[in-house]
Amino acid sequence: MDPVSQPDHKLYEKILDIFLSLRDLRDQFQCYSANDIKKLIASKMKMKSLREPAALRELYMLETAIRNLRESMESARDAYQSAA
Repeated sequence: MDPVSQPDHKLYEKILDIFLSLRDLRDQFQCYSANDIKKLIASKMKMKSLREPAALRELYMLETAIRNLRESMESARDAYQSAA
């Protein structure tokens, strides 16, 4: 297996996971009204504990997955360029 194939496969899996997360979050937030979103923001601003509301936790996890994908793509690009 050439060195580019393995990172490509991992990147594919990460992108697919992000697409699935986006689909799931879309389904979850689709029923949110403007007032629901305002309440979610207010709960974050007024919270006294370190525990995030569940909906925000899921958004943060998606944000982390996207950041990890971006970093992995940069690493794979660097490896590809150094191998060439």
